Amino acid sequence: MPVHGKIYHYEYLRTMENSKKPENSHLCIENDTYGIYFVDSADQTIIRKTIDEGVTVSEVHNDSLTIISMWHDRANNFIYFFAVLTSYGGGGSNYVKKIDLTDSDAISTVITITNDNVGDEKTHYMGRDVIIDGGTVKGLVTAYHEWIDPDPEPHIVSEYLIEIYNTTAGGTREGTHTALALDNIGFGVEDVSGNWYWSGKRSIANSVLIKWTGGNNFSSTGDVAGYELETTNKSLWGIAYDGSNLLFFVFKKTSDSKYYLMTYSISGDSTTASDYEYNVSLMLDRNSDSSGTAPFNSERGFHLTDYYVYQILRNRGGVWKIADLNHADTPPTDVIIAITDKYLIINDAKLYEYKNFM
Repeated sequence: MPVHGKIYHYEYLRTMENSKKPENSHLCIENDTYGIYFVDSADQTIIRKTIDEGVTVSEVHNDSLTIISMWHDRANNFIYFFAVLTSYGGGGSNYVKKIDLTDSDAISTVITITNDNVGDEKTHYMGRDVIIDGGTVKGLVTAYHEWIDPDPEPHIVSEYLIEIYNTTAGGTREGTHTALALDNIGFGVEDVSGNWYWSGKRSIANSVLIKWTGGNNFSSTGDVAGYELETTNKSLWGIAYDGSNLLFFVFKKTSDSKYYLMTYSISGDSTTASDYEYNVSLMLDRNSDSSGTAPFNSERGFHLTDYYVYQILRNRGGVWKIADLNHADTPPTDVIIAITDKYLIINDAKLYEYKNFM
């Protein structure tokens, strides 16, 4: 891809030490100074890093809870991650934690959300996403709430909730909303007006975009009949943003089980499905450094079954193919599983770098 007289291509570097690789593309973060951090594909309770482009891979965090989401605070060299319960019921807590990259990867807990499992009224939580909103770290959870209604005869009543917690006093509920049961929720993105969006799969209806404008103000938008969020490949749970008016995400068409690009117009509050199959994992807006130098300042995406790499055209809308690794000096022999500003990781743990050859 030419950029201001430069030509960029992906170049094969090496296989990561011990063939370690990330769980999915959204749980892989690149820091210019401290290296690549990722959740281990073989054990989602472990975070690893490489500071030397895969020559060595070390362990940063190892606990019993599944890590579902990460956020890179570039300005402060922190990585926040959500270590969560993966089902409703019983005791236990969900934790938003912080890795301080400048302090030898010291880890601290910033939000704790604990199940209320005592008495006749119970609330069980599942962590879904960690975000930074207005400079404050927040955790998105869904909850199953049940209680005994004595009238007319004692019986159990239940509801599903979607809630936001912030760091005040180690975890304070900021907003709550009664919602349909959500089987899955993707990774959030913020628009220029400060509104947040997540893709969500509901148990009894279409998949939707969940919109949060602060406080208790949750709503669903962008419903498209016959399309749903993929449940197994979490690399498809991302929403890319053109920095202006368009959100891009990928849903599966229920009639043919193939993937299609969805384009949501914020101003028009409407979603359009592409007419053609779109097997592409889109990078999270949060994982792209929009303040960086082109071509490293916009979200990318990669083909799930071929070796194409794409880029979101900021403020203009659209997705543009920028690379075809079929023509690389050392072509991959397995599928792409993760992308950062400068790197691609292949399923067999091979690492490629996006480099200037001029």
